[in-house]
Amino acid sequence: ANQLAAGRSGASFAVLNERDDGSYLVSVRSGAPLAHSACGFCQQFDSGGGRKAAAGINRLPASELGRFMDSFRRYFTTPQDLILQKE
Repeated sequence: ANQLAAGRSGASFAVLNERDDGSYLVSVRSGAPLAHSACGFCQQFDSGGGRKAAAGINRLPASELGRFMDSFRRYFTTPQDLILQKE
């Protein structure tokens, strides 16, 4: 996650690693931590927490993956992002 953050200033992203039990270990980086903290996002999920710029979820059940993806898009998408996607 840190390598991705270094090469993509201002971008928010998540890295998910599947665990042996089928759940996921999640690392989240926020490109705008004052406006959209990574910790604020991760705390929506059990075992989530961290800091404004970098946070994570220790165990995301596979059944929560869809909710995670939808929530991530809503939380980290700004009106400017929507304009840029249309161009």
